[in-house]
Amino acid sequence: MENVKPIVIFILITAVCAGLVGLFYEVTREPVRIQQEIRQTEMIAAVLPGVENTEIAEVEGVDFVTQLVRGYDVQNQLIGYAITSFAPGYSGPVIIMTGFQEDGTIIAVRVLTQTETPGLGTAIAGLPFLAQFEGRTQTMSVSRMPSLSDEIQALTSATISTAAIVNAINSAIGFMATIQ
Repeated sequence: MENVKPIVIFILITAVCAGLVGLFYEVTREPVRIQQEIRQTEMIAAVLPGVENTEIAEVEGVDFVTQLVRGYDVQNQLIGYAITSFAPGYSGPVIIMTGFQEDGTIIAVRVLTQTETPGLGTAIAGLPFLAQFEGRTQTMSVSRMPSLSDEIQALTSATISTAAIVNAINSAIGFMATIQ
């Protein structure tokens, strides 16, 4: 009987903890969903300036592309597309959103999620680095000393992170070519 008492106490503590975890999940689920929607709306506005209305579609069967957003202005005229894509980085997947004009020209790129090395790879999310992609229409490659128009300057000590951004953008460019 002495051995049963600790087991019963352990089971009760485990049940209470599991119940609390479930309760916290339920309480926070809706606020988390709302914050995710707000973040997505902000990112769409960042890569498609002037967007008022959107049509969002999940993309299936295309490697490294997960979502397509069609953005419309106040007159409900198409102003462009926002494509969410990803590529493996140094510490995990790098997920980005790339805004395109109707002709396939990149408007802007924003990093949605990354877990790269702080101080090195995290620089891929900075606007100075991302600005070099604006106006481009063709796939790119990474170089330490770019000399061709399709080459991107690798961040010092963050070549893998730089390549992740470029690969994710190249996936979005390839997908964009299929919807034009």
